[in-house]
Amino acid sequence: MLGLLIGFCPLYKEYDTLYNLDLSGDKQFVVLGQKFKPIRVRTSPGCEVEFIYISDTLFSKRILADDHGEVVFDLPKPDKEGKIKIIAKTEDASLNFKLLVLKKNFWMYWFLEFLAGFLFFLFGLNRGSSGIMRSVGGWTREILTKLSNKPLLAVIGGIIGALGFQSSTAVTVMVVSLTDLGLLSVPSAVAMNLGAGIGTTITVSILALGLTYVAIILMAGGYLIERFVSGYEHYGRALFGFGMAFFGIWYMGKAFSHLTDIPAVMEIFHSFSGNILLMLIISAIFAALVHSSALTIGIALSMAFSGILTFQGSLAIVLGANIGTAFTAVLASSSLSKVARKVAMVNLVGRAVLSMILMNLIPFAETIPVWTGNLTTDIALSHIYYNLIFATIVLPSIFIRPLWKVERASHVDYIPTMLEDPDLIMAYMDKILTDALNMAIKMFQEIPLLVQTKSLSAIENFIKMDDNIDILEERTNALTTKALSYDIPKESTNRIVGMAYIMEEIENAGDIMSKSIARLIEKMYKEGINLSDKEMEGIKIMHSEVMKTFADAMVIITKWDVEGGRRLYNRRDEVKSLLDSLRRDFYSQGMDAKRISSGEIYLDLLSDMERVNFHIASIGNAIVETFKP
Repeated sequence: MLGLLIGFCPLYKEYDTLYNLDLSGDKQFVVLGQKFKPIRVRTSPGCEVEFIYISDTLFSKRILADDHGEVVFDLPKPDKEGKIKIIAKTEDASLNFKLLVLKKNFWMYWFLEFLAGFLFFLFGLNRGSSGIMRSVGGWTREILTKLSNKPLLAVIGGIIGALGFQSSTAVTVMVVSLTDLGLLSVPSAVAMNLGAGIGTTITVSILALGLTYVAIILMAGGYLIERFVSGYEHYGRALFGFGMAFFGIWYMGKAFSHLTDIPAVMEIFHSFSGNILLMLIISAIFAALVHSSALTIGIALSMAFSGILTFQGSLAIVLGANIGTAFTAVLASSSLSKVARKVAMVNLVGRAVLSMILMNLIPFAETIPVWTGNLTTDIALSHIYYNLIFATIVLPSIFIRPLWKVERASHVDYIPTMLEDPDLIMAYMDKILTDALNMAIKMFQEIPLLVQTKSLSAIENFIKMDDNIDILEERTNALTTKALSYDIPKESTNRIVGMAYIMEEIENAGDIMSKSIARLIEKMYKEGINLSDKEMEGIKIMHSEVMKTFADAMVIITKWDVEGGRRLYNRRDEVKSLLDSLRRDFYSQGMDAKRISSGEIYLDLLSDMERVNFHIASIGNAIVETFKP
């Protein structure tokens, strides 16, 4: 009656000030079949409060306040999903209440819808990446050769790689592996990682455009090209994949949009977004688990499209994603050499330090005039700004050579478990062939000195060099089997088989030197045999000619020149003619007792060196056969 006596009936939502809890029943949500908690308000004692229930049905109910001014409105059990609005009013005030009824098994359906969008997005990126890599994969070896000692070009290579793989993580892991193999210098590897970070910003920028309306067109067009346009199948696959990625972004956004109707969930999201460090940590962990910053930021774009992500929260996600994307490479490098671990750690520590610095600027970031006001666009821009800043800071340091001086691991000790791309396998095989031929050249260079000194320790080291060639041949055979297990073009198949034959020829040459020439020199030591000056002159003449064959072979396997291969193959006959000439010259001088023992060794050494030449010259034929139609 007090309210009637004083003539004023204010209206307040029930609130527990001690525990800071809203007890009014506002912003409730229940699953269909469940009952809402009552609506609770306060007014002056004796005041009348009218509750208007607005849904598919409309009704009102008047309730008098008790002696404490409390009014409780028991809601009917909902029989249909949807939004409900309650208006509570007195003559002097009114309050609005929003309620939501979810369909049965809402959270299961929501998770399945989000998962479907996530899988569409993930499958689309992978399929698009596959299409691009199959379209340009043949350039891989040439690119690696050009980038091996050119850090600035390596940045461009990293950008191209990130666009192809659709993941800077994948590029970083590949770079760490190739650095360990010796295919990339450390400065080039660091530069390539910088480029990979910039490359992912292009993908994110495209996704931020929200090209949902063309997703179906891209998928349909890509499928038709892949299915019916001969020679352009890989381009069709790339189009289809990116169309599906756009569709996945939209579908995840659709799932998140359902949550915007649930105020309690939105409050949770906003509280998380306000905790910058927590958002950064969650984003970093997620990016590390899915091995992709683009995928992590893609989900952030979906949340931004649906309106449940704040500006500060989105910046924290971008910072965390750029840390997490570098973590996979650190794990991958743990079993590799020191040089590989250094490249991986530079990328991770550098990104972590920069993210920590920028995190402290997030509360003031919105005042910086570099944003558009469109959250999805600003997410893409923040990713671009981050990677450009990181590249600007780190790139100058790659020219300070002492910073990157690290002892490399030997190829002999490496087991190629990380190589999965056929073109990268071929790039590594090229490197192995060069190393094996260099070992064979070093062995052959030692022969004249060994013949003169007959040092047993030198002979032992000589034989060990061939053991290393044998190990490289085993690596080549394993890589050949692995590469041929992929669906690759005929040209690539021929090249791989050709490299296997070349490795076999180098190994045969090494065997002749370690098993025959070395044994002949040991015999000279044990029996006290010395070659005459004339015989040593013949050894040096043959040695010089075979060294020319080795030099030609090194040029040929670097360029894979067919005409050069034919010329190299003709060296077999040229050196064979030299052997015949030296033999005739030897026999024309007559024989005595002393010359019989040394002459036998001399002729055998000449014959063995000619056999070495035969195998090295046969490399030319392997290259010619590789390019036969």
